[in-house]
Amino acid sequence: MVVVVGCGGNGTTSTIDAAKPVADLDTRARVCAIIGACIGYSASQCITLLDANATADQLACALAATAADCTAVRACFGQRISTDPSCASGCLDADTVVRCSGGQRVELDCPSSLESVGPVCVMNGRTDCGGAACAVDGEYACTGSTSTFCDSGITEVTECGKLGLECVARAPRCVGIAAGTCTAGTAPACDGDTVVTCDDGTLRRRDCSLFGGRTCVAGACALGAECDPSTPDACTGTTLEVCLAGVRRSIDCTTIGATSCVMNRCR
Repeated sequence: MVVVVGCGGNGTTSTIDAAKPVADLDTRARVCAIIGACIGYSASQCITLLDANATADQLACALAATAADCTAVRACFGQRISTDPSCASGCLDADTVVRCSGGQRVELDCPSSLESVGPVCVMNGRTDCGGAACAVDGEYACTGSTSTFCDSGITEVTECGKLGLECVARAPRCVGIAAGTCTAGTAPACDGDTVVTCDDGTLRRRDCSLFGGRTCVAGACALGAECDPSTPDACTGTTLEVCLAGVRRSIDCTTIGATSCVMNRCR
């Protein structure tokens, strides 16, 4: 899990304008290359997480740190790693998870996690970020547009409404807004920037522009159609080649504080 806090270490975050990307695509691509170098996500995973949860302050913090200082990059995202042979897993405080492995201590701040699953530290047979302890594993629930899912004793919380979606008490938990009826089995289609789907006879519409400024491409939300979003990241010399939600970008690793591109990551 990666956790996001505002740059400067005060634990504050800025409000996301769901209708507007937090930064232009080239900036987000560079941040994803830095995150890949220091924390480990692929560019495709990273752009989805950034557009769902990150703030402009967090992106600026990572860009200022660069891949030359991974300790600082991790700090931008609320992650602190230290050597601690006597480490004990649990909740450091109400919203900080402590994990231990091989004499290493990892602290994760929950409230604004990049993989946002809940704002508090919860202990219930295991310790993780979440919403609260729960007893019925696999249970889905909705409170307005907020979804909760009981995962091994801890609820995962998803704010569907933040991205213009509504909550349903099943998987997938966040779906397009109901807009009538349809014939089951109808394939997804585009109506401008809107994805139109048929969900067991319910017509649903998702405005892709509310998710990082995407558009509708072949019945799915994407940034473009230049490449297949499932295309793996690749190295060409010191350049990292990525496909970000359907748009190609090339990042020279030496311009973000790294010295090389190895095994599909800036290093």
